[in-house]
Amino acid sequence: MSKIKHIRLFYVVVLFASGVCCSAESVPHPRDIVEKYCRFDFEGARLTSETWAQGASLVTWEEEPGWDTIVVVSDFEVVSVKRETNTALVTVNFFVRVRLETAERFVQKNRTETVTFQLRQTDKDWKIESPLIAPHVSARHISQHLKKLIQVEKDPSRRARLLVVLEELEKLSGQEELPT
Repeated sequence: MSKIKHIRLFYVVVLFASGVCCSAESVPHPRDIVEKYCRFDFEGARLTSETWAQGASLVTWEEEPGWDTIVVVSDFEVVSVKRETNTALVTVNFFVRVRLETAERFVQKNRTETVTFQLRQTDKDWKIESPLIAPHVSARHISQHLKKLIQVEKDPSRRARLLVVLEELEKLSGQEELPT
């Protein structure tokens, strides 16, 4: 083989390998999808229908229900990924501070909650199929959400209850552990 043919063959192999590599990277990894969803949730985007639409492309369900419970978390971490051909299981630990029930009542938790997300591969990417869990939001973001609710609340007694919850959440925001 001549030197020119060797060089051409080399470039063809390099270009082919680059194309294979790039096309594999264009489909996100299941871990990336779950991390994006959890970050989206952590920042409070699942709390309203307006912001929910931004994350709808990450899941298979078409609508987000109205939630009576919100889980306040300090953080989350992906702990394992098990990938098959067209399915994947991604396990996440959420570090739960409290549960807010009906946005007015605290249930103190301070525990780790483990959730395994099931994903399915589509033509272009991965989508979360289940489970559909209550929002897992940071104390800072739920506080911002409550401030907005308080501004528009007309019922004085409900507004007062929301203010108490907001005060408790703001105490939590700067603490490592819940008060006993």
